[in-house]
Amino acid sequence: MSRNAIFLRPKFIRLITTSIPKFPSFIHNLPFKQSITWNKPKIQVPRFQLIHTLSSSSSRNPNPNPNPNFSETNFNTVCTILNNPEPITFQNLDNALHEARIGPIEPLLLAIFKKFDSSPKLVFSLFRWAEKQPGYNPSNSNFNLMIYVLTKSGEFKWALMVLLHEIKTGNGSKLVSTESLGVLIRHYARLGDVLSAIRIFEFGNTLEIDLFELLLNGLCRYGHLMVACECIDKKMDLQPDWVPSINVYNMLLKEWFRVQNLKQVERVWLRMRCEKVIPGIVTFGILVEGYCKAGFVDRALELFGEMRKYGVVPDRMVYGPVVDGLLGAGRLNEALGVLERFLVLEVGPTFSTFNTLIRGFCKAGDLNGGGKILRMMISRGIMPTAMTYNWFFRYYSKHGKVEEGVNLYRKMIQSGYEPDSLTFHLMLKMLCEEERLDLAMQIRNDMRSKAHVLDSDISTMLIDLLCKMHRLEAAVVEFEDLIQRGCVPNYVSYQTLHHQLKKKGLHEMAVKIFDLVSTARSSTTLPKEFGFDTFHERRKCIMQKARAMSNILKTDSHSKELANSRPCKRSNFRKTSKSNKG
Repeated sequence: MSRNAIFLRPKFIRLITTSIPKFPSFIHNLPFKQSITWNKPKIQVPRFQLIHTLSSSSSRNPNPNPNPNFSETNFNTVCTILNNPEPITFQNLDNALHEARIGPIEPLLLAIFKKFDSSPKLVFSLFRWAEKQPGYNPSNSNFNLMIYVLTKSGEFKWALMVLLHEIKTGNGSKLVSTESLGVLIRHYARLGDVLSAIRIFEFGNTLEIDLFELLLNGLCRYGHLMVACECIDKKMDLQPDWVPSINVYNMLLKEWFRVQNLKQVERVWLRMRCEKVIPGIVTFGILVEGYCKAGFVDRALELFGEMRKYGVVPDRMVYGPVVDGLLGAGRLNEALGVLERFLVLEVGPTFSTFNTLIRGFCKAGDLNGGGKILRMMISRGIMPTAMTYNWFFRYYSKHGKVEEGVNLYRKMIQSGYEPDSLTFHLMLKMLCEEERLDLAMQIRNDMRSKAHVLDSDISTMLIDLLCKMHRLEAAVVEFEDLIQRGCVPNYVSYQTLHHQLKKKGLHEMAVKIFDLVSTARSSTTLPKEFGFDTFHERRKCIMQKARAMSNILKTDSHSKELANSRPCKRSNFRKTSKSNKG
């Protein structure tokens, strides 16, 4: 096996490594010498850093000047000028800003760029105006943000033109940096233009800026994993002494797990050990989480045991996926054993870990184990929430355990925990299915006092139960509340309630819900179900439609008989003509 075969699949989808990617046409016009593109540059980034959107990175220091020399008035004035519906030329922009006595202040330009980040032409025009002002030197934050706005809108030509202009004017070493070129690589990779991304990487190498890990990250992040592997192979061929860093291996492992190719994961892991690359906690976290999600919990436990050999102490990043994987496989006792080891750590398990354990025990039907985990959680000072208790309520609602559910609900209230909307819905669903109306109305009153809203399905179940128990006044109140929330009631529930109100002589209430239904929104294509006051009117309408359809079918059948009679005569004529010839 060759040294670089470890990164590739047996079958190539696209081969780029047969030749070194060519420089863009504009690179040959630059006033510097071209170096060997795949050689190691002099300026390196010490650690690979994922470049997020420059808007977020620039927001870390949104005001580089502690005493900004601009006010909200200047900001609003520039916004008004740029929002002018008439086409803005460079001369008009210069005159307007000169009349307003506004200069190119860095904090002001940064705020304007963020405001108009979806209007690349305006941002570009303002940047060009600022460059022409005497004494102005753009900062890295403004320059990078302007490049980000242009590339985000697809204006790559403008971005490249600005980069080349800064290089020719001598500001390239100051402004053209890892961030500005990394934005171009990332956006090219996002659009699927892999060759342009590689050309930007080559361009960065001519400026002695190392963008290799940024290139790999962009390719892997947007689904070009094979091309990333080919780039690694090419670099290893041209530089036999080069060994991929731990960040490169982490990227490859993460992406091979994402595409669910565990064979390549094992090959990359084998290569790491052959190259004697020491894995860290991030590497083991990726491996353990990936194998647990893929269902190979035993393999994850093997790697979990190998961490001590490399001097890596497991933390939450490793313990959490292991616990989740064991619970998903139904291995509750082993999950408790891992939890005990987790408790020894100084950081200890988090709320998410305890919540995952409670979920696993409740799904398995072991509520006693779930209760122990809940008490352990409280004893360690981690307070449960309504989401934690909802796993118990799910089990009670599914199996119809009313008494246990009501007891837990009361204890939850007494302990000072606030139930959420899902808690009320689970309780009401269980009580309505078990026909415990009194308890259901208590929960409904608590829900009103907490300002929670019922969905249409649970409201329909409650209305049906109230009708069944002959609590018609309360059913009308729920029906009215359902209409006022903009929901369309179930027609069967409406018909049942309407019929019982008339049967009991409550005609005013029957007219009231009929008027409410007439105001409810209905479909424009389906027939209106609620347009009939009585069963006889509905039956009469159905009979009229049936008679009309019968007349249509009679007409169609008569026309078909006429059409079928003509070919019969022709066939008889053909038979008689053939007999005469014979």
